Amino acid sequence: MLKCNKKQEEEVKKICEVFEKNVRPITIIEYEKILNWMKQSSSDLIILAIEEVSKRNIKNTMYIDTYLKLVKDIKMERC
Repeated sequence: MLKCNKKQEEEVKKICEVFEKNVRPITIIEYEKILNWMKQSSSDLIILAIEEVSKRNIKNTMYIDTYLKLVKDIKMERC
């Protein structure tokens, strides 16, 4: 489990709210995925990924995960 400071707790809460608004009520497993995403990506990027995937009416965390990985790969290619 990720140890969070106050700012990180607020970011997790915001991400969870966006997830629940756009996808479905969050499960424990999805909550843990969000914590793992936060180790690799900013909260703004995670929120963007959730919103972009949900615009396509996709309600699967695997697609959000793939979106985040693609963005990371694109960033690495630009370096």
